[in-house]
Amino acid sequence: MLKTKVYGRIAFEMPWEAKRADVKLPCGTIENIPVFDRQKVNYAYDHHGYETVSKSGDIIKEARFTARVAGVHEMFCYDKNGDVLIASRHIGGCHKM
Repeated sequence: MLKTKVYGRIAFEMPWEAKRADVKLPCGTIENIPVFDRQKVNYAYDHHGYETVSKSGDIIKEARFTARVAGVHEMFCYDKNGDVLIASRHIGGCHKM
């Protein structure tokens, strides 16, 4: 379980086979959140202020959620068959079910 402040970001790296994720809010409501591909990048600027972007890692699956209320949030990740792959259970981490 994650204790989160209002507008605190919850982000998890997901298994590659993840297709969707849900967040259970402190009130018990469940919200679907997108799972997306992300690649870390480096930004560099030359002396004219022009930006150059270069990749700095592999592509990963990730899910993010911004809390609108403070409290304990739980995140669940599912594969294409609807089986749970990951469930958040403690602050800052997750484990396979």
